[in-house]
Amino acid sequence: MRKRAKKALALLLALSCSFSTYVSAATIANETVLSEGIKQSFPEEKSTTYSENVMEENALEEDALKETVMGKNVVEEKNEIEKEISEIESEATEENAFYAEKELSGVLVTVQADSGVFPKDATLRVRKLSKVEEQKVDSAVKEKLEEDQKNLVQSVIFDISVLNKDGEEVQPDNTKGEVKVQFSNIPFLQEDGEKQISVFHLDSVDAEAEKLAAEKIEEKGSAVEVSAEHFSLFAVSLVKKENSFSDTVAVELGDTISLYKLLNYDVLRCEAMKETDPAAIRLKHDGDGQVAIEALHEGIARLLITIKDDLGEQKKEYRIIVQKASLSGRAGKEIEYSLSGSGNDMTLTLRGRGETDAFELAPWEPYKDKIRRVIIEEGIEKLHVEVEAFGSMEHLETVSLPSTFTEIPDHAFYHSENLGDVTIPASVRRIGEKAFYKSKGNEKKNTIINHSPVFMSEKGSRQYNPTFTSVQQNVAKEEQEGKESNISMKNVQFYTLPEINKCFFELETEGNEYANFYLYTTEDPSEAVTVKNFTDDSGSLNRDLRLIFFSSGNGWRLPGTNKTFTSYLFDLRDTGLSSFLPGHTYYCTFLMSPGGSTKPYSETQLLQKVITVSDEARLPRSDGNFSWQLTGEKNPYTLTIEGNGRMQGLTANGELRSWNKLLHALGREAHLELKGNITALDPHALEGITYIKKGLVLPDSIVEIGDSVFYKKSIGGNLVFPKNLKKIGNSAFRNLSYKGDLSLPDGLESIGESAFRDLKESNTITIPSSVTAIGTGAFYKDQMSYKGKNRIENHSSVKIGTRYVNPLFTDYKPDDSGEAPIPSYSGSGNGGSGRGGSSGGSGGSGGGSSSSGNSGTPMVLGADRNLPSNVNWQRDAKGWWILNPDGSYPKSQWLWMNNRWYYFNQEGYMFTGWLFYNNAWYYFEENEGSEQGKMSLGWKEIRGFWYYFSEEVGAENGKMRTGWQELKGKWYYLNPQAGADNGKMLFNTKVQGYTLGPDGAWQVA
Repeated sequence: MRKRAKKALALLLALSCSFSTYVSAATIANETVLSEGIKQSFPEEKSTTYSENVMEENALEEDALKETVMGKNVVEEKNEIEKEISEIESEATEENAFYAEKELSGVLVTVQADSGVFPKDATLRVRKLSKVEEQKVDSAVKEKLEEDQKNLVQSVIFDISVLNKDGEEVQPDNTKGEVKVQFSNIPFLQEDGEKQISVFHLDSVDAEAEKLAAEKIEEKGSAVEVSAEHFSLFAVSLVKKENSFSDTVAVELGDTISLYKLLNYDVLRCEAMKETDPAAIRLKHDGDGQVAIEALHEGIARLLITIKDDLGEQKKEYRIIVQKASLSGRAGKEIEYSLSGSGNDMTLTLRGRGETDAFELAPWEPYKDKIRRVIIEEGIEKLHVEVEAFGSMEHLETVSLPSTFTEIPDHAFYHSENLGDVTIPASVRRIGEKAFYKSKGNEKKNTIINHSPVFMSEKGSRQYNPTFTSVQQNVAKEEQEGKESNISMKNVQFYTLPEINKCFFELETEGNEYANFYLYTTEDPSEAVTVKNFTDDSGSLNRDLRLIFFSSGNGWRLPGTNKTFTSYLFDLRDTGLSSFLPGHTYYCTFLMSPGGSTKPYSETQLLQKVITVSDEARLPRSDGNFSWQLTGEKNPYTLTIEGNGRMQGLTANGELRSWNKLLHALGREAHLELKGNITALDPHALEGITYIKKGLVLPDSIVEIGDSVFYKKSIGGNLVFPKNLKKIGNSAFRNLSYKGDLSLPDGLESIGESAFRDLKESNTITIPSSVTAIGTGAFYKDQMSYKGKNRIENHSSVKIGTRYVNPLFTDYKPDDSGEAPIPSYSGSGNGGSGRGGSSGGSGGSGGGSSSSGNSGTPMVLGADRNLPSNVNWQRDAKGWWILNPDGSYPKSQWLWMNNRWYYFNQEGYMFTGWLFYNNAWYYFEENEGSEQGKMSLGWKEIRGFWYYFSEEVGAENGKMRTGWQELKGKWYYLNPQAGADNGKMLFNTKVQGYTLGPDGAWQVA
């Protein structure tokens, strides 16, 4: 029968091709169908080729049939053939085999099904999705790929359905046979070691993606074939395999560093991959026999490294970026840093005024293993560096702190084992935890001379280690604080979520966030519950009754208070030890064990609460102008929040909104949908959620995203910004984990401080031309992300300098031309540090000699006396400097000339005015003339006050003296207090019961 059908069909096509029709588009059920066809028993677009093949197979029979046809009337023969085909089609209908193909966006979609799978007269429809629908499908695919640690590169998406004769969608009857779907002419079909083709099926644009097994991939025809059990959405995706053991690290140009030190792994084997720039690095062994990298030129290398860890041998791929870090740059609005010297003998100098910008890692971090000296000049008050500002510097020996310094950060000099003596000025009001802590030190202890009112402790905050450091201080030891575990349990709230058969407790505590919580329930109101109900036979707290371990970050702290909330979720259908069945009343006793102790002790607290599981306990569905709805059968659930106006995360009395409480209880993850006329997301609007699944579409009505709204959140899938967005607040997307690019919408006007700081992925950020204001640190990245650098495309007129972006970890050339010049602290000196202006205290003229020379050559600690034989003085607008014969000039250097010491600053100019160097004050003549620039010795009157500078030969030469001094047989008292009056001679007053005369000398009775 099939053979007869083939011959008849071939002849019919040959005689009556003018009867065929083509439908380019139609509207079915109010949907635009871009490609539509009728089920046939042969491929419609390949019918001619198919017929020719049939005629070749049956040449003799066809020739005979053709002769018969030619001898008859054409119309009669046509009618006869149509009748024959009708009979054949009737027979084929019984078999109901299905074959149809449609082309959309250049891809040919072919569907084949066995007999009986689809009804008679079924048709194939292939529909293109809208942009929003495609984004939702991409989000679902990305989320599915994350489970397999893979990334989506590209997709083509189709809505494929089969319609019956009434235009209704029908699904295949899989009991009757199989269905094959083939996608041909895929433009990106290129599987290799890293990329592969995957096909996903979704029941709807909001459903989860299901990966289908690809049965056949034909690279020649760019085709992939899968079996299908259900029809709706199909995504053909190019997927990149993500090696979970991949990372990106930066190496400083010129360095040789062992892989063990760089990666913190024992490296067994290492090989360069084919993508490696051969000029960038060289693999070698260091002096200890360790595999090391020698960074030769700027470029990128890829290494496949076999490491050994607790799991055994593991292969890990690293991308090594060789780059040159800047030797100078901005560290604040009015602060700059610079590095001078070479090798392991570099000097770090910070100069300017005020406080630095906030950093996680300091911008001089790449050079930390080369810095020997740190000079913080006068005028600088505070460093905002989160991680070891000068810590773990193996060669650091000396540091000078200015009299304007107010705070030494936590871990500031932590593990800088070779740090020498340090003087802490009286201006300091806080010394951070483990600020000077050493774990091994060197041959002898260093000494910290603490002039501040802060008591340095070897216990508690452990600001230093007494094994390797001694402290001189006159500060009284602070009284020990009260008990560390001062947490108390204040209240418990109970809420039900009947739509998902869950309930949860909200525990309110006050004080330090550190405790274990336990729950004992009974339905007997007469049962007396004590601590013994919570213990097992050994006297320990029963682990089966434990709710949660509550530590810092595990709950949510109410702004401006020490109240903290945490939640614990139960299943309403659970009939176990802690069951909460609808309609029942429970007498609950909560036990809190401060400090996390596993045994009860004197501070163990009990709180009792009567709970009735009823509709009255249901978590309110509306809160202010907003309402929410929770759907889904398992976590992560879908939370839909709808409302008008500003979405505020806190109530008028400062407590969390109901949807935020819900998000905390659900475990901080959900599919999130925002609907309605929302105009702004205020701070805390999305408090409680950390992992946003399936992407997020922000309504176009939103004009403002407030401070920290997406701080430390993770968004899977696509993030769609509002079209009408005008303002992005401070830290709004800081520490965001999001794998897509961030194309900010046209019309955006301002971007807050640290708005996109430290993004976890290697994103491309596009700044539109409409932006007129960008806050400090908006795109700053403190360290390399594991996938490499960020990239910025700036179409605005705002100049983005090094305070806004870190060129080490972002592909962008910063422009600091918009920054104001760095001011001098007091205006004295040529770019050097000065002392504060005069204020109060005794005054007048006093006796004593003026500054004079000294026989012999004194020695200043740390000075370099190398001097060119022929001194060639030069002068420009900034001041005096010396030109050496080789074209170089002295900088950050002492020189001995004309029996007196001079100092040249980091820019190479002769220094004048006050200099704080190696924890001591010096003064260099400021007045024009032959004495300018000379270091003062002996008595010196400066702006109406007398000071004395040591005339001793050696390391003390030139240092300003304080306290009681015996000079030429007379005693003088020089103000020892830090600040503007430091070093001033006192006169016409009494000090410690001793009378000082008009010349400042002690008057002996």
